[in-house]
Amino acid sequence: MKRFAILVVVVLALAAPAFATCPTAPGSLQCLGGSQCWYEYTPDDACVSTFGNGYSADSMCFSRTSVRMTGTGVAEASYSFTVTSDLGNWQAETSLDFSDPNSSSSNAVELWAEVNSTWTFLNRWDGTDGPASCETLAGYFDATVNDDVTIHIYLDKLNSNATVEASYPRIYTTNY
Repeated sequence: MKRFAILVVVVLALAAPAFATCPTAPGSLQCLGGSQCWYEYTPDDACVSTFGNGYSADSMCFSRTSVRMTGTGVAEASYSFTVTSDLGNWQAETSLDFSDPNSSSSNAVELWAEVNSTWTFLNRWDGTDGPASCETLAGYFDATVNDDVTIHIYLDKLNSNATVEASYPRIYTTNY
């Protein structure tokens, strides 16, 4: 019985690194020329929550997982974390694969930041903006250490012949 218990502990210890730790810890401090610095808070894919009529897919843009709409309706991808490092400026972004032969504002992707339950609209792309192939949709928001942040990406698809896809979010705090 002791051998079995030890074997289980060893197997679990070896398997532990395979699971994502959510929220994902920020990357190490990166700097260009010593003056332009940033931390990246981009999540592990397993830490992103998805809802609605979308499914997770490999994105052709920047080797990131994405949410791709199936049929019509709405979908969301969101990621929550608590700020542990802050360089003063915050940016969230997503990459788009978007085409809409209808040029409809009802086919759209929106990017929002929620900081301590206060929502900030960051950016929007819809059918009136034309097609987007690996275009970046980005926006800026305010946050400080210990703030609770959720980045929301909303996808709306009214017309079945539209393509609406957005990568999981990338999040940065920078000093520039």
